[in-house]
Amino acid sequence: MKDILISCAQHSDQLHTPAFIYDEQQIGNDIELAANAIKDKHTRLLFAMKSFSIVSGLERIAQSVDGLHASSLFEAKLARQILGDKGIVHLTTPGLRADEIGEISQLCDYISFNSISQWQSMRSRLHGKVNCGLRINPQLSVVPDKRYDPSRSHSKLGVTLDHLLTIIRDSPAQLDEINGLLFHTNCDASDFNMLLNTVKHLEKNITPLLDQISWI
Repeated sequence: MKDILISCAQHSDQLHTPAFIYDEQQIGNDIELAANAIKDKHTRLLFAMKSFSIVSGLERIAQSVDGLHASSLFEAKLARQILGDKGIVHLTTPGLRADEIGEISQLCDYISFNSISQWQSMRSRLHGKVNCGLRINPQLSVVPDKRYDPSRSHSKLGVTLDHLLTIIRDSPAQLDEINGLLFHTNCDASDFNMLLNTVKHLEKNITPLLDQISWI
């Protein structure tokens, strides 16, 4: 099955199926909307490949973003193939494998580890100059649908805020060389106020760690 990138000017009777068809103009419009929301020299716009991984579409998107976000070794390879050395590749996944982390760290600029145990078991296997962060669960739910809420009870996505506070208090050395934080808790949020509330929540609770890191 082929994938086809089209402009709105093309007509459906010119297309042959089976095919995945993507609207190039709509993709461009969406990127422009996202870019306009973050006009800040300290902010970078990355596209998450998990939601759309067709090569021709990613090649179009890569022209207008700062980099790609991957969630597997395959996606990291594809991201680096598309970007070359001119874009950022960031990766996070609960399923990091010990036999893949070395190659992943050579492909990626940033890796956000899903748990403290994942970080501790993988850190000695890293290669190159990859910048390491930690995925956190702020334990602040803003998404009504629990299926898409990483802050729901018993979630395995990220280090809970409670656990993080215990580490900061009792064994902060575990966070040595952690330079950034990832939280992905605002899926389907209706406005930026929910994101702002999450930031304020973290600011209130983990100030020492925020002082230590260089990126979110």
